[in-house]
Amino acid sequence: MPLSCGSRRRLDARISGAVCGAARFFGVPVPYDPAGEVAAAELLALIDHLVRHPNIHTDSLGVRRYDLLQQAARRAGPHKVLFGSDGPWLHPGLELCKIHLLGLPPLDVALITGGNFLRLAGLA
Repeated sequence: MPLSCGSRRRLDARISGAVCGAARFFGVPVPYDPAGEVAAAELLALIDHLVRHPNIHTDSLGVRRYDLLQQAARRAGPHKVLFGSDGPWLHPGLELCKIHLLGLPPLDVALITGGNFLRLAGLA
């Protein structure tokens, strides 16, 4: 689901088992932008995977299918969604508006817009 469908080039490598293994070993999250490669996103962050696996999270950046963002927040829970703007390519105000349009309680919005990142980064 964390799709970035813009025309920019990928600035990093594709996700791999080695990257995931290293992240698991060190206990750190792997931020990954599939850069429009939907097949990778389907393997890593389908809503069913978000629901089933406690270590998979998604972000809101560049999601053009708003219904998928709604489903992720509703089915997996707001603790599994992180705010993302994909700036400077997308305006952060527009992306933030998507979060507010979900109609979530203020504490859930606070999780998505910063709380989840702080928790995953070990800063909360």
